[in-house]
Amino acid sequence: MRSVLHFIIATTLITTLYGVELTTEQELKLLNYKRKISPSSRVKYQRLMRYMAKVDRNSAIEKAKRVSNEDIKEIRLKHKNRKLFYYVKTKSYAIKIDAIDGEIIEKRRLD
Repeated sequence: MRSVLHFIIATTLITTLYGVELTTEQELKLLNYKRKISPSSRVKYQRLMRYMAKVDRNSAIEKAKRVSNEDIKEIRLKHKNRKLFYYVKTKSYAIKIDAIDGEIIEKRRLD
């Protein structure tokens, strides 16, 4: 019984620390567009990522500004390893914000 409880707690913590994963169906849709090279498929890929993101670009910008206390230099919506996140760059920080639930995945100082 204790091991089951430990497993549930560990799974919850890992999911919280590393963000929410996309479903298999969502992942397959994105990979289908990502493999194609044509310009129209890239546009469809970007559009699909924006549609799947529950957190909009402006909310991600505001959160990054609050966390870093700096202006935003660059923001991109990215998809990697079943994760959908905003990559935000400021003068001193690189911040990853989960596009599904808005949590900070990673904040690292740029040198």
